Amino acid sequence: MTGVQTCALPIYRVLNGEVSPSYFAEKIVLIGVTSPVFQDIHPTPFAPHGNMPGIEIHANTLETMLLDLPITRVPFFLPVILLFLAGMFSVWITNYYRPLTSLAGVLGASGLWLGVSYLWFAYGQLWVDLVPIPGALLLGYGTTV
Repeated sequence: MTGVQTCALPIYRVLNGEVSPSYFAEKIVLIGVTSPVFQDIHPTPFAPHGNMPGIEIHANTLETMLLDLPITRVPFFLPVILLFLAGMFSVWITNYYRPLTSLAGVLGASGLWLGVSYLWFAYGQLWVDLVPIPGALLLGYGTTV
């Protein structure tokens, strides 16, 4: 399967007989509401206006499974090692450079981590916790200054 086709169809068209039952043959059909009135709207980073109906979230999840694009967590030891290295880096840079220079280095390393994490997620379908590494960098800086 190279792609998944989706189509939103109002339920009244089905109930009024405007759509033939054969239209649904050999297809996966999800039924749900998209109106904000029903309060099944949730914030997601992928929605054009920030919120997405629950049925679309289910459809995206199903598409991810059908296209075999699972999102996996990185192995447990990798964040632990990176956490240790980030703390050591922030202590080292703070001891060898002036406070503002070392703060710039710590913030730059945090930005680099956020960028790498994004690339892992977007292109490698790898999930890694974002907060601990910048937290270790800032905590190491804050305790050493």
